Parts: sequence; C-alpha cells; structure tokens
Amino acid sequence: MCGIHLIVDKKELLSDTASIKSMVSAGIHRGPDNRSSVWVRNREIQYFLGANRLKIRDQSDLANQPFKSEDEQYFLLFNGEIYNYAELKNELISKGYQFRTSSDTEVLFYLLKEESEVGLGKLQGMFSIIFLDRSANTVLIARDKHGIKPLFYSQNENFFVASSESKPIFKSNLIAKELIPSEIDLLLRYKHSFGRNTIFKNLFSVSPGKFIKLENGIVTKDEFIIERTTTKENELNVKAIEQLLVDSLYNQLSDSVPYGLFLSGGLDSSLLLALNRKYEINYLQTFSIIDKTKVQGGLNDSRLSRLAAKLYGYDHHEIHFTDQPDEEDIHNYIAYLDQPVLDSGSYMNYILTKEASKFVKVVLSGAGADEYWYGYPRYQVYRQMLKNPLVARGIKELLRFARFSGLSKVDPVTDRRFKRVIDTVEGSKELSWNNLLQVPLLQHNELPSVVRKFIEEHEEMIIPQLWDQKNYLVNDVLLQSDQMTMSQSIEMRLPYLDDDLVKAASRLQSSFHDSGRSKPILSEIFMNIEGSTPFVKRTKEGMGLPFYSWINSNYIQDRIEKLINKKDSLIHETDSYRRLVNRKNFRKELTDQANGSAVWSLVALDLWLEHNL
Repeated sequence: MCGIHLIVDKKELLSDTASIKSMVSAGIHRGPDNRSSVWVRNREIQYFLGANRLKIRDQSDLANQPFKSEDEQYFLLFNGEIYNYAELKNELISKGYQFRTSSDTEVLFYLLKEESEVGLGKLQGMFSIIFLDRSANTVLIARDKHGIKPLFYSQNENFFVASSESKPIFKSNLIAKELIPSEIDLLLRYKHSFGRNTIFKNLFSVSPGKFIKLENGIVTKDEFIIERTTTKENELNVKAIEQLLVDSLYNQLSDSVPYGLFLSGGLDSSLLLALNRKYEINYLQTFSIIDKTKVQGGLNDSRLSRLAAKLYGYDHHEIHFTDQPDEEDIHNYIAYLDQPVLDSGSYMNYILTKEASKFVKVVLSGAGADEYWYGYPRYQVYRQMLKNPLVARGIKELLRFARFSGLSKVDPVTDRRFKRVIDTVEGSKELSWNNLLQVPLLQHNELPSVVRKFIEEHEEMIIPQLWDQKNYLVNDVLLQSDQMTMSQSIEMRLPYLDDDLVKAASRLQSSFHDSGRSKPILSEIFMNIEGSTPFVKRTKEGMGLPFYSWINSNYIQDRIEKLINKKDSLIHETDSYRRLVNRKNFRKELTDQANGSAVWSLVALDLWLEHNL
C-alpha cells in the first residue's frame, strides 16, 4: 500500500526535483515506511516519479518504489494488492524471469514489462498503477475495476501530473487550483462527486477499470481494461457463494502482519468474522463505534458487535461517541479529507482507524456487500414503486396523515426514516429515485444530467443497485474509506469486492430483485453457522453520527451561524443553499434533529472549504 506520484514534464521546464519531493512529502501519511523519488530524462521529455511506501507484503527494502530495472529502462509505481500474484509469478518464471523479492510489486513489474496494457487484464485485486517504459517513451496509468484504489490526474500544455490524492498534485505548484461551483451544489445534495469529476476544475480521477496511455507526453489511449482472466460459470448455490467468500478471506489474510476488522454488529462484518473463525483463517482484532444515543434508543449495534466478538472469540475494541462533538477530532478529520465526501461514515471511519492504528496494520471492512448483495432498504422501496406507483403515492399520503395526526409515535431514528420515505415518493419513478439519493432538506426535483443519463441507459429494475455500484460505492464509500484509513497509515481490504464474488453477485441481481428480500444468500450462508440468528434476524440500522444530540451542540450551531453570516462563502452561491434559506422556518429546521444529515453536510463542507482555499 502506497502513495504514488508522477510528473511528466513535456517541455523540459523543470531543473530540479523540488516539485516531486513536495508531492512525496504531502503523501507521507500514505506510506511512512519509505519515501523516495527519481528523475528520468528522456528525449526532450522528463519524468519524475515518487512513492510513499507502507510495508505489508515483503517488508524488505528491495521492494521499495519506484521499482526499476537494472538498466533503468522501466519504472513502476504501484498502490494496492494483487491477490493472484503467486499464479502470475509462476507464469513469469516459466518464461525465464527470476525474482529477487517475494513482493507482488516485482510480479506486476515483470508482467507489465512483458505485456504492457494487455497484462492489466490478468490482475485480480485492488490497484492504481503508473508504469514508465523509457525506451518506448510511454507511461501506462491504470486503476482496478471496482475503483478501490484512487488515482487522480491533471494536465496542461506543459505538464501531466498524477497522484493517489489531489493535494500532492497541487503541492507540485504545476497545476492551477480552481473550484467548480456546480460541483459544490451536487456535493451538498448527494454528498459526493459523480463519475471521474472532482470538485476541482481540470482535476479528474481515473475511471474504475480503465487505463490511460501517454506517448511522448500525450494521451493516446483512455480505454477499459480487457479482462484476460476466466471464471467458470458454475451453479451459484449458497455453498458455492460461501466458498467464494472464504477464498476471498484466505487471499486477503495471507500476510504476516496484524489484522483487524471494522465490526458494526450488522450482517456483513459479523459474517466475515464468523467465517474467519469457522475456517480458522487468521487472527482478527475487532473495532466498533459505540453511540450512546443509539444505545439509549434501544438499537442493537453495540450489543451485537460485542456479542459477535465474544461468540467467535476475538479481542474487541470499542470507541465511544459522546453526546458532544469533539472539535479537535473534527478539524483533524477535515485535514485528511482530500476530496470532500460529506457522508458522516467518513468521520466514523476516521475515528475507527485512529484507534485501530494502535494495534493493526491491515483492516477488513464489509463495504460492498450492500451494493452487490441487495442490502439497502431503498432497493425494496424502489421495487414497490415499480410494481405500483399509484399505491406508493397512496401510502405516502397515509403515512403523512399518520405522522402529523399523532397516530405514529416513534423514536428519533425511526422518525427520520419515516419522514425520508414520505418525502421520497413523487409522481415519477425518476424523481422518486433521485430523492432517495439526496440529502433531506437540501434536495430538490431537478435531475442532474448525470443522473438522468444513467436512468435512460439502464434497465429500470436494477437502476438502484447499478447506480450504487458505479457511483455511490466508488465516489463515496471507497474513496472516503481509502482517505481515512490511509490518513493513519493503515491498509483497508474488502473481501466482498473480490473479483469472482462480484461476478457471481452480478449474475444474481435479477433474482435479488424478484425475491424482494435483503441479502438473501448472505443470510442463508450465515444461518448455517452457530450463533447467527441475532445477526440475520436484526433490522438494518446503518452507521452514522449521533446527529440527534450533536445538532444542537454549541459547536455545530456556532458553525452554522458562522456559515449563515459569511459574506463570501461559495456555499451561498449554490441552488441548494438558496432554496434552504428561502424557506419560511429555515433556522428552526437547522436545529431539527431530523435534519442532522443536512446540517452535517453544511458544516463539513464549510470546514473543508476553509481548509482548502
């Protein structure tokens, strides 16, 4: 796991290594175990490559980066893990290659030297890659198909600059830093950017599963990786899916470092823990957030996370949230938030990682299970809308009447969800789905072109899952998970995003929709393991901040008041904010516990803008 950095100096304008060294210094948290850079002069063009290394597999210095050939014709920068590296290594040995290390970095190096972009299709794992072929004067840049490992780039007439994060790109002082106002509005509404766009003008992320090729400093290819691996399409019964998940755990728990697991008490992470114990794969320490307000409200996350750790026999660590936000923690978190993701889960990941870094070097997460195995309640809401939109609108009116007539007496968390469903249902499926995606209070019915285009291009039945897989998972869950875990120099691995497991889930998506049940196959796998009933039968709660106690804290309300009174805030220029302040009782709504998510989005984005402008 690393931070990787590249400068292509197209016109030989740089006379020293100051820019690449500034990039490497800005990425030190991504790899504190080694940092280095090289300057490569080549036929009227210069290349600067830098790396921050976090030593996981093969901890010897021989595997440090930039990894290069003895004749200095080939250079590799690599962030991630190649899980099928042993198989690829045997193929290369049969072709006469000899290895000095036991690292997947060296395997990848020789594979790309041998096959260039064709070799990318053989990789199984998570990765972002920069490979320089000096003799051909080409640079190959690539990202894994799920978008687990980020890679950003920008270019102008003089330079092409790429890095694992955006901050090192701007630290190079070679690329202008300019925000896009329309992206700020989308962030407020949806909490994350879309596609390859970022909040910055002329800064893009490499799309998942794609590679970019530069020849003589000019981009000549921007294409999808053609997969070269083959998977037998066996019958996908419960036993077969369990074996795929177990194989994924074996692949991701094979190194000699201490491992942890972010344990929420939900089905996904608890199932990973149970399977790891059942098959005795490796030892795990578990880490959980305990939210006092949820415990008082009778919710089960904390009780079930403790139960899972005790039941399967692992050391358990708890981080307790109080009913008051920690100002210092929030500001430190914002400093590490390279690209703004306004999902409160990113702050939760930061708090978890900060504690986990005291004990482990790699953590597992259940991320990806909801998106690929039909886990979010909104999929079932959308399914009902498709079946009968008239009934859905009728239910909306009944729910509204029950809620506001006092017939519905619910706790704050249930009340928030209740209101969310009410406010979602519209006269069309497109607007209803759009509302499900947005932050309550900041939402409105104008469909962004990216959402409209996606709906038009895909089969309506599976729009929700595909949207989450291609957008929400990549640009929210995975991006913030990478940013927060790497902020504390920890590698996160994601067993549910194993290539073969994802292919299996993709084949089964229609059957998930037909069943209408949440995670039917994962539930069946878990039911065959002793002690599983509390985790399978529970209601999904989700992991989020204790908004209900925080929203009226002095810190949060002071930040909101400061934002409202600012004279030059970019947030004030967004449609979402203008619509909000034009509401009759908008100040009262900003103290309503049900609007905690919207308030957090405003506060987090305002802090981020202060820190980055």
